[in-house]
This record gives sequence, structure tokens and C-alpha cells, in this order.
Amino acid sequence: MHRLILGESDSLILSATQITALITADSLYSAKVRVLYKALGDFLAEQRDGEAGKAALDSVQASTKLYWPIFWEQMDVMDAIVSPQQKSLLPMLQRLSETTAENRKNSHWQFGNPVPLVHNRPQVAGEGAGATQTQTQRGGA
Repeated sequence: MHRLILGESDSLILSATQITALITADSLYSAKVRVLYKALGDFLAEQRDGEAGKAALDSVQASTKLYWPIFWEQMDVMDAIVSPQQKSLLPMLQRLSETTAENRKNSHWQFGNPVPLVHNRPQVAGEGAGATQTQTQRGGA
């Protein structure tokens, strides 16, 4: 969620304070998700001949069940950072923030911003790519 918002930071007119808070929140959220799924990955890697038996499938289901409270926790953090006016510019944010605690138990959302396997700084809209940015020189030498 944080990466989605940061990717739209110019359209949402996020302040430097909001951007810093979202980057910090993304780091904490991503670390929790990596810990959860690394343990699952390690367990699955130990399975004989790559076979997914009952224990493996149960572990996947248990990890998925543990993931969703972590997902919804990021919404609570985001609510404290992003203003209602900013959320209204991204209808999905508005709908997510309006999801009640009761409805969160059975709500699963997907939106194309996966947690990277190795931590990296989220892309903030409007920022150049820094040292990796390619510059083109026009005109003579």
C-alpha cells in the first residue's frame, strides 16, 4: 500500500514529512512480510522432491492467515499519514480505509505492489533515478 501511495506522491501532493513516514512504514511492513514468508519458504524448500503434502499446504494456509492482519495494519498506519482529501484522489484507498474491522476478516485485496524479496527504497513519483539515471546529451560534442 505504501509503495502505491508513494508512486502517486506527486498527484497526491504528499509533503516531505508524509513521504518519509510512508517510506518508514513500508520498511516496517515489508520486513514483517519477509519474515513471515521466509519461514514458509524455508519450510517448503525442505519438502522431499518438491512435493506439497498436507503439512506443506497447511503451512501455506497458516501463513496466508497470518499475512492479512499485517496487510490491514498498514492501512491503519496509512490512515494516520494520508489526509482524507488525498485518499479521495485514489478511490481504492478510500474504500480500503472504509473497510470495517469486521469486514477485514474476510477481505483480500490485490493491487500489483508486491513486497520485494530484498529490501529496496520505494520509488517516489517525481524523483529521478539518481546515479543510475541515463542522461542524453544533445547537440555537438
